[in-house]
Amino acid sequence: MTSTENTDHNNWIAAATQSLKTSPLPNSTMRLIHNGGNDIRCDRFGEVCWFYWHKTTSPTQDTMRCFDEIRRLAGCQHWIARSMNRYSSDSEQRKTWNSPQAPEKWKAQEHDITYLFYTNRGLSPGLFLDQRQNRRWVLSQAGGRKVLNLFAYTGSFGLCASHVDASEVTHVDTSRRHLEWATENCRENHLNLSQTEFICVDARLFLKGCKRRRRLFDLIICDPPSFSRNRKSVFQIERDLPEIIMNSVAVLAPAGQILVSCNYEKWTRQYFENVVADSLNNCGTILHTAPKPDGDFELPGKERILKSTIISLPS
Repeated sequence: MTSTENTDHNNWIAAATQSLKTSPLPNSTMRLIHNGGNDIRCDRFGEVCWFYWHKTTSPTQDTMRCFDEIRRLAGCQHWIARSMNRYSSDSEQRKTWNSPQAPEKWKAQEHDITYLFYTNRGLSPGLFLDQRQNRRWVLSQAGGRKVLNLFAYTGSFGLCASHVDASEVTHVDTSRRHLEWATENCRENHLNLSQTEFICVDARLFLKGCKRRRRLFDLIICDPPSFSRNRKSVFQIERDLPEIIMNSVAVLAPAGQILVSCNYEKWTRQYFENVVADSLNNCGTILHTAPKPDGDFELPGKERILKSTIISLPS
């Protein structure tokens, strides 16, 4: 083992140990390593420690032993490491590595809600933990309301709304596979799906259709990707977020709210808030500060990557 590698391993173990001092339940979800350098992040999802591996080389045997040590410290049964080199054509750069008998599918909880996780369905196993506080906010706001979950992914925000008996929940995403996953999550929690829709369509088209039909929502969650492409369209947050915000406001009921968030690294929080404010075009809305991510996503002296704000209409 090189001295650099040894230093890295010691830093990762120290970071995980520090995070675990505030750990809640053994089956909880939390960020274990957020400040271990640029090469690695680690989340605990129930029985699995999930490592996001940003290096271009594969982890060494010593590094995998370090992963196992962190797994042991976290009280997990397994570890899985996923290469984050999304665009590499080299299969070696798009691999996963794991402990013996690591599961391809498992469960974990957040806020007493159960989520399903998969090893082989993308760079994430199915839940972005930096949105934990925003999901908590949805749990406090969605009861009895008509909720629209744009860019739904695996449905976590809509799942929170259903959990507190929202009167209607609509999940919108361009990926049928993700909507099927969202449906699985709802069924895993034994939720009544009679007032839940899963609609596979571009969010921009869906909002325009709602405007034509004068369909209104009380609460809209808008957490778009920075960039996405499918067979029919391309979404770019720099170009498309203002239109999404304007059309969301157009289908917002009186006293309604919109939670807007993004992880676009080229935008500072202030720039993001300016984009949102400029998109509103003085239409009588009010901007509120969204909940801050929990402490396990703090980097000393650095701005948070997740940026969120809440838009509200007067009653």
